[in-house]
Amino acid sequence: DGTLRDGIPPILSDGQKEAIETAFTTEGLSCMVVCAEIPFIGEDPSQVKEKAEKSEKLLVLKSHWVYDIDSCLWMLDRCFAWKAAAPGRELVMLTGDIHIGVDSVITDSESGQSIRHITASPITNQVSPFFTALEGRLNERYSYVSKPVDNHRNFCTLDLELKDGAVNVDAKLVCVPAFVPPKNDKSGMCAVGCGRPASE
Repeated sequence: DGTLRDGIPPILSDGQKEAIETAFTTEGLSCMVVCAEIPFIGEDPSQVKEKAEKSEKLLVLKSHWVYDIDSCLWMLDRCFAWKAAAPGRELVMLTGDIHIGVDSVITDSESGQSIRHITASPITNQVSPFFTALEGRLNERYSYVSKPVDNHRNFCTLDLELKDGAVNVDAKLVCVPAFVPPKNDKSGMCAVGCGRPASE
């Protein structure tokens, strides 16, 4: 009947985990772009299950990574381990779904590494408010800081440069104002003053 119940399977199946492990052991890689439909961060993991049970409108939270925190941490453990294993490596997490663009940084207190986490959406849909906290923790090891892009449709561009064995990733959220803006001053920046590049 379409109802999400207790006991739903984890986000990652054993087959998916095996494929991810294989990808991270591929020789010669200097950069990884890890993509997912739903952000890896957002709701407070300590509260998400309570919220999902309290309201039928919030049952969708059961499909979020932080609801299945074990799978989320499993993924982050491998992302940060791979990045820290060799100098010059870079990894970006690219997600969508929540109808607002968010530029986040996840920090690992154990390795001292950080990873950009970009949520790019929507391109044509209505822009939603940003409902979650700007800072938070997934556990004692992983913390994050988020900067939402209010009142903008957006998309992400990734420019990758390999030089002297190190990868430089230039990740940008490109703005498309969700309402009629003032005339652009041709500076190439967003006309409503968010400080990000304006789309053509």
